[in-house]
Amino acid sequence: MSSIPPNSPLLRGNYQKPKKKSSSGFWIILMIILIGGGIYGVKYKKQMDRDDEARKELQEEQEKLAAINAKKKQKEVEATKKKILAQHKAEEEAKQKAAALEAEKLAKKEAEEKALAEKQAKEKAKADAIATKEEERREAEEKERIAKENANIDAEMEEIFKQEAARRKAAIPVLKDPVTGINPVAKIEVYELHKRQKETKDKEVGTWKWEDVPKNEDSKNFPGKGKAMTGGERAPYLKLCQEALAEGVSKKKAVAAFYAAEDFPGIPEDGTPILERTLSIDPSVTGWQSTGLYAPPGATILVKAPKMLTGKTGNWQVRIGCHTDGLSVEKHDTWHRSPHLTSSKTLDKPRVEISNPFGGLIYIVNNSGSHKKPPVQVTIEGGVEAPLYKLGITTKSEWERQLATSKAPFGEVSCPRLVFTMTLEQLKQIPDVEAVTTSLQKNMQLQDWLSAFDSNPNNLTGPMRFVCDRQISAGAGHSGYPAMGTIDWGDSVATGSVIKSGSWGLWHELGHNHQRAPYRMEGMGEVTVNLFSVINQVVGCENPLYETRSLTPGDNEAAYSYIKSKDKFMDTEDVGVQLSFFAQLMQGLGFEAFRSASLKYEKNPYSDLSNEEKWDWLMMALSEATNKDLTEYFIIWKMPITESGIKKVKAKKFEAWLPAKNYPESLMSVE
Repeated sequence: MSSIPPNSPLLRGNYQKPKKKSSSGFWIILMIILIGGGIYGVKYKKQMDRDDEARKELQEEQEKLAAINAKKKQKEVEATKKKILAQHKAEEEAKQKAAALEAEKLAKKEAEEKALAEKQAKEKAKADAIATKEEERREAEEKERIAKENANIDAEMEEIFKQEAARRKAAIPVLKDPVTGINPVAKIEVYELHKRQKETKDKEVGTWKWEDVPKNEDSKNFPGKGKAMTGGERAPYLKLCQEALAEGVSKKKAVAAFYAAEDFPGIPEDGTPILERTLSIDPSVTGWQSTGLYAPPGATILVKAPKMLTGKTGNWQVRIGCHTDGLSVEKHDTWHRSPHLTSSKTLDKPRVEISNPFGGLIYIVNNSGSHKKPPVQVTIEGGVEAPLYKLGITTKSEWERQLATSKAPFGEVSCPRLVFTMTLEQLKQIPDVEAVTTSLQKNMQLQDWLSAFDSNPNNLTGPMRFVCDRQISAGAGHSGYPAMGTIDWGDSVATGSVIKSGSWGLWHELGHNHQRAPYRMEGMGEVTVNLFSVINQVVGCENPLYETRSLTPGDNEAAYSYIKSKDKFMDTEDVGVQLSFFAQLMQGLGFEAFRSASLKYEKNPYSDLSNEEKWDWLMMALSEATNKDLTEYFIIWKMPITESGIKKVKAKKFEAWLPAKNYPESLMSVE
């Protein structure tokens, strides 16, 4: 097959028809071309077929060769795998063999080490046994040495203790009355008035419950529950209290309880039995006589008394409440309890009713003075039981029963010369109530003795009283009837520490009740009252005199500084220094000298003396009691004495006395 030339006019589009020639030549040429093309096409196809066959054969050969190569390669891979596996197996066997050898070596080594350890253990055990035996020997020797040293130390300490005990015993004098020669605290027969009261008889007449008690709605203004009242609301509340208390006494209408009573002084527990109690009242005992009953707030208390105790004179009364201190608007910016709590009513007829919006302990009061008549029976209805311990009367089992069953918030412990009022919680803490009340009695006897109260039976017709209160009229404590202090003043009694540690403040306030001439010179009110604290701490609580306040090294140093100063005794404001003057006399002359001065005054009291003459009187009284000339001591202390007083003592020709030869320098010596 022929092709058209590229430059043929046929392709250029400008073909011009040739001039007409003979057509046979054209067709011949065309046929030649076609035949030639056909021949070429046949040859080309045959060639292509041969080529395809060759390629197919080549491909088959290549596939056969590839198959042969694949088999060969697979055999080589399998051979390699076998070789590698064989090699790994050989290596593993080698490792196992090496491990076995290593294990064998290790076992051998361990066996050798074990054998060595056993050998060393045996050697160590042998060495330890030797060391232990040696240690035991040394310990035995050391124990023996220590025992000997301890024995020596014990002997030395025992000697020191004996010396200290002897020193302390010497510092705690055994009193010997200058008149009778008897120890004034050895017996208490003279104080046994309260033993005339007989047992009480109770009958339960109901039970008490706070929510059933009518309340004074106006009294809600007082906060209560431990909160305080301040500001302008106090005056209206004060008036409300006074009116309610008066209503409870007059009984013109039933008095309602105040809400604040639940906070203070407190209320009985719900379900507490209401009692009708018959008890004996002793006309020979003056003042308040405790009944062991507590009036619930707003309760009507009925007292049935015999004719001997009734009348319009006011000699006999029924009292509800012991917290007698009133709180004023002017003197107290803050009230921690209601300002007035107590009330009393004259037993003007055989049946008397009284109620109190706050409640409180119930007392029968003898204002008539002591007179010897037998006890009489009084019946009180409407109260609940309050703990009351009487020294020498209440048994231990009875006291334990009272504490277990009494639900009143306050109660009392009493001895012939003191009734101590405190909270139920404090009463329950007392470890040994008999020992505590015996100690209180002992210390009251000492105060009676020092002031010569016991020389006049009229001074002993009734016990003094101390009441613990939340808030009092002034300060933290004061004297009086009753003497009072804040609640914590009862802690020394509650814990029993009053027996050995004492209570300087308690002795101080009760001392004020005993304090009188010849120790009430001008400006000495807060000084000589502490003479009672000194004797109580030393004799009553058995604390060495040299450890007592006003006689310690620090007190002696202060006294020395005063003596060496230009101050006069009445000019110094140091009460401790002023007390040292008296305490050093007590230390050097004994408490008996002060007892003698009190007895001298009791027998022949002075009157219309100047302050200086009172000091002269005391100087003479103490000098006569001891047969010592005390003028030099008084002069060294710059006391307000007169030349006349000095001459009167000198005229007695007594032996001169000072606490020490080198006094007052001896005050600075080491104890």
